[in-house]
Amino acid sequence: MKYFITATISLLVMIVILMAFLLYRQTDSPPTIVKDATKGGGGVTIYDRYHNKVLSYTHSYALLIGQNKYSNGWNSLDTVPGELMLVEEVLKKQGFIVEKHDDLTAVALKKTYEDFIKKYGYSAENRLLFFFSGHGHSRLQGKKGYIVPIDAPLPQVNEEEFLQKAISMNTIQAWAKNIEAQHALFIFDSCFSGTLFKDRATQIPEDITEAISNPTRQFITAGRADEEVPAQSVFTPAFVHALQYGKGDLDGDGYVTGTELGMHLKKEVPIHEVTQHPQSGRIQGYDFSLGDFVFVLDKNATSLPPPPVKIVNTPTPERVLPESDEVRRLKWEIAQAKEE
Repeated sequence: MKYFITATISLLVMIVILMAFLLYRQTDSPPTIVKDATKGGGGVTIYDRYHNKVLSYTHSYALLIGQNKYSNGWNSLDTVPGELMLVEEVLKKQGFIVEKHDDLTAVALKKTYEDFIKKYGYSAENRLLFFFSGHGHSRLQGKKGYIVPIDAPLPQVNEEEFLQKAISMNTIQAWAKNIEAQHALFIFDSCFSGTLFKDRATQIPEDITEAISNPTRQFITAGRADEEVPAQSVFTPAFVHALQYGKGDLDGDGYVTGTELGMHLKKEVPIHEVTQHPQSGRIQGYDFSLGDFVFVLDKNATSLPPPPVKIVNTPTPERVLPESDEVRRLKWEIAQAKEE
């Protein structure tokens, strides 16, 4: 009898230990941001749900370009500086070392991209993000897309000079392929053709796995070739909210992948700007089709706070549709950033 009781207790203890171990293995690992001051910061380690390390970024660098003061026929984009401040702030919280440039001519725009890639694009463990806010243009029925420097003329006025100065998506695609960094994400708050994309995700991606550590070159644009970005962007604040408040974390695992971000923006932006439809996808080529860019969410900021309310002593115009809390917050944050 004594032996039976001892054996039963031992068996129960083993069951409890086994259950605890299985529970631990099934618990999602908290996202981790590792900052290494000796290497300039921006180091990030990514774990799967079983606490296995699947990816490590040694450095994180972001290039932000804001085009506002166009001088050759294009409309000025006065809200761009304030919008870009929001992007800079959220990326710095993500551990990115940020370079920001404003109002670049054709020569300066090309040089800025190439210099950034020379400095940071040839280390395999770097995480690179490129964010362009300015005019975009498509031609030949959307087959070719371009980002526009501030001194480029309107193509309707002087197409030859426009083609000499604008940077084509073919050029950007060549830069992307030449980069040695494991993961690179190109984001354009502009509308133009997305024909360079290989795939367009329609389903929430699976859990973080070793597959994301493969190389990737991902692209997100604010709209289609035949659309125009509004003067006051909805796309950029939606991008900021996706990271700042966790709105881009579609599967709730504490990470926002490039795929999730593209899917979120494609759904979110048309809610507030019905004529605008973001595009996303990977660059063509098998070598860049398996990985996924990864952001780590701040687990203490995963819900959208109520928007601030400004009292205005003017009557409300008739026949104006009520704005959602989200739209009011987007407009307020842009205005605050511009005032600063």
